[in-house]
Amino acid sequence: MRSLALIGPGPGWTDGRPVFDQDPRILGEHLGHMRQLFDSNVLLFGGPAHDGQSGIALLDTPSLEQATALIEDDPAVRAGLFESSFRRLTPSSDSFDGTRSTR
Repeated sequence: MRSLALIGPGPGWTDGRPVFDQDPRILGEHLGHMRQLFDSNVLLFGGPAHDGQSGIALLDTPSLEQATALIEDDPAVRAGLFESSFRRLTPSSDSFDGTRSTR
């Protein structure tokens, strides 16, 4: 199942600073967490938006609940640097697994 995590500033975000100017320790832990998800083929695509204030993560998990739990376990989310919301996707076109709509 594909899901999309929309990631934005949380209560621990320092206003006026882009993502790479936030707490370097927390960001390092966040990147390590995301690399683990990527290496385990759960994170298909992710990263910050050009605005430096938001980002996304495209996940492949058995359920939306599992995707939510994995992102909520992110050290930057736990620290309040980021907040996230989730959308379950129903892809009609998916180059990762070859899905192509016939409608």
